Amino acid sequence: MSESVFKTLYQVNLPYAVFGIVVINNVVHEAAPMGKWMKGKSLEYIEAWVSQRDGIVEPVSSPENMEKIQNKFRLKCIMREQV
Repeated sequence: MSESVFKTLYQVNLPYAVFGIVVINNVVHEAAPMGKWMKGKSLEYIEAWVSQRDGIVEPVSSPENMEKIQNKFRLKCIMREQV
């Protein structure tokens, strides 16, 4: 039997930095240079660590985040049209 592989891009938002991590089956496999120490750690551990520092970890591909990204893009386009 083969196991399902779940690969998700997350955005780590801290008061002093924003960067991405790639999580496969609940373990960080890739990270931006600032978060390279997170590789091999569980998502739960990272979420707890980030939360202690007044940050948040969000999946980039969630419908809510996609809507936020689309709205930011629309706003930028509107602002460019007005110039």
